[in-house]
Amino acid sequence: MADFNPSHYWQDRLSKDIGLHRVGHLAYGKAFNRALYAIRRHVFRTVCERYIQDIDQKTILDCGSGTGFYLNLWLKQSPHALSGLDFTEASVEFCARRFPSIMMYHCDLSDHDSMSVIGDASQDIISVFDVLFHITDDAHYIMALNQLGRIMKDDGILLYSDNLPQSGTKRERHIVHRSMHDVYEALDIAGFDVIERLPMFYLMGYPVDTASSWPGKLWNLLMYPVRKSEIVGMIYAAILYLPELLCISVLAESPTTELLICKRKAR
Repeated sequence: MADFNPSHYWQDRLSKDIGLHRVGHLAYGKAFNRALYAIRRHVFRTVCERYIQDIDQKTILDCGSGTGFYLNLWLKQSPHALSGLDFTEASVEFCARRFPSIMMYHCDLSDHDSMSVIGDASQDIISVFDVLFHITDDAHYIMALNQLGRIMKDDGILLYSDNLPQSGTKRERHIVHRSMHDVYEALDIAGFDVIERLPMFYLMGYPVDTASSWPGKLWNLLMYPVRKSEIVGMIYAAILYLPELLCISVLAESPTTELLICKRKAR
């Protein structure tokens, strides 16, 4: 992973064809990705209803805005102020065109100098969905969390999705599934308490948090047709959508992506 350059990777990935399928799972096509983002939308709305009050008085920053999926959801909540952040020029330019009323920052979360344009304790709410596991360098990951802690107001809310395997950290070329223990420890050092952990997916994500490799192998086998056909992806999405909603509604945790609701500790 030493030769992996995340900035170049994402700039190249998004400059070719920017859309949800480009920031989602590349292999699964547009139909299946649309279903994944429909689930994310449901989870987002549920969390806002449970944990966020007086949003019309809140200053919100969405990190890793990509195509602006979460910016659009936040905008519909009518916050007092909303801004976005991404380290790829393609994303910043795209979101600036799509949402001319939203301030877009071209920043690297893991770089203090880059993030200095955002003031200390300036944000009531920060969302960082499916972003931090793409920071493959552990020191940069820690720096990113520390920056989030710096710009967050005391008692502010951080919404942070990750895979959180309890069986230990698992590394790939452009993604790191950090263990729940390591993530919780890093959040604590950055000044955050985890107040709840919720499933974001259960059936529709790769089962990272398993002690055996067999669930992952079975997942890849079952998902192989989706990689080859948009029609199959559409069929899979239709079959799995309602069971997925049921699972994330009644189960306390999942073997794949989960959402941490964190609160900034008083300084």
